[in-house]
Amino acid sequence: MNKEVLNKAYLYPQFTSGKAFLVEGNYTQSKFNYNLLTGQIEFISAANDTLALDELHKIKSIVIGDDTYMYYHKGSSEVLLKLVERLSDLQLLKEEKYELTNVRNKGAFGMDYNSLSNTSTSDYYAEGTLQELSPNASLEFTIKQSLYFSDRNNRFYPAKKSSVLRAFSSHKSAIAEYMKQQEVDYDDEASVKTLLQYCQQLQQGH
Repeated sequence: MNKEVLNKAYLYPQFTSGKAFLVEGNYTQSKFNYNLLTGQIEFISAANDTLALDELHKIKSIVIGDDTYMYYHKGSSEVLLKLVERLSDLQLLKEEKYELTNVRNKGAFGMDYNSLSNTSTSDYYAEGTLQELSPNASLEFTIKQSLYFSDRNNRFYPAKKSSVLRAFSSHKSAIAEYMKQQEVDYDDEASVKTLLQYCQQLQQGH
């Protein structure tokens, strides 16, 4: 696996200092990065190895530079969420899934050409390694985003009508009326933020 190409599969240009806060209250420090291909946060161990985080159920949040991530423990699986904004005792978060959609290589005379036109990304990425890529290859990703929010008790919900009504059930009628009057786009951060702010005002008795 070519190290230069592998570096292009990370969200951050380099492994960045951060902290992993544990559910039990303490934290560990390391250098972290987000692997776009595996969807996992990786860290540099004391032995200078690159490892993926495990025992995710024990992790409350991870801070990498200015970004904060949290794990939504959904049944037996964990969904990695990135904090968008804190709204007093509520939080707006998003899940970002990166899909490798193209690999571009340099051809003759420095011209780019697409490598995925007649094949699939699985031919280039298998069992955690990038296959047969030259050092000057570039990777192109598309991002699929899903919004979430958490309440004052740190319970996570997907951003959709039924979840909002369930999370703020004591103000269900007022929120349902708001939804009738406003077109809430549950894929739009600004729209969901405005809805959550309204719900918060109801909770605070404003």
